[in-house]
Amino acid sequence: MDIARRIFDRFTKTASWDGKLVGKDFRLTWSYYTWKIEELPAKGKRKLRVATLRTFLELSQSSGVNASGFIQENILRSQHVSASDSYDSAKDKILDGFKEAAKGVVEQTDWAKEHLKYLLDAKWSEDEVHFLQVTPENVEPFTIKAKDFAVYVSWTEFEATSPDSDFQQSDPYYSKIVSTAAAPARKLYQTLKANPGALSGISYDKFDEWLKGQKINYKYEHSVWH
Repeated sequence: MDIARRIFDRFTKTASWDGKLVGKDFRLTWSYYTWKIEELPAKGKRKLRVATLRTFLELSQSSGVNASGFIQENILRSQHVSASDSYDSAKDKILDGFKEAAKGVVEQTDWAKEHLKYLLDAKWSEDEVHFLQVTPENVEPFTIKAKDFAVYVSWTEFEATSPDSDFQQSDPYYSKIVSTAAAPARKLYQTLKANPGALSGISYDKFDEWLKGQKINYKYEHSVWH
């Protein structure tokens, strides 16, 4: 396998979410461990809310209780969460379903009543972020193969790894060119979406010059040896 192919395969990223529901003003995604709900970008909105909630599905593995009530599909179904909900109503319904599941878990054993009652007080962790930090719906990340490296590009970040990086399993060395903020990432995203072959003849040691020519801000990251 040539080095460019090796770089491409090693650093192509994929989504980590197991499911997604898109509503009129929100995007709900979930994995085994986490719920995440985001307000979607809209005209005039500079700040958007993003919230996360832990699923606690691992309880069934560590504590001997049945945590199936926390399974996302069960909560979505029991609370009738749908695309017609708003950000707030979807968030409230999921928390209501979560608390019903928590009550069922706490009531299972005396141990659970003593040690898991904190689940009844669970709540979303919510922040406000700049609208550029939330990816619009249907704007999917992608990876572009350049001459001897690959660059991963999303709406909020980009990352290109040197083909000279060491791929040892323990304490690997790497050098990366990454975005400094969401705005330059968005500019690179739009540039490469419009012209996917723009980097086909560009080598890693010329990538910084190419970014400068496009007026796209970047920085270098290097691994830290321990």
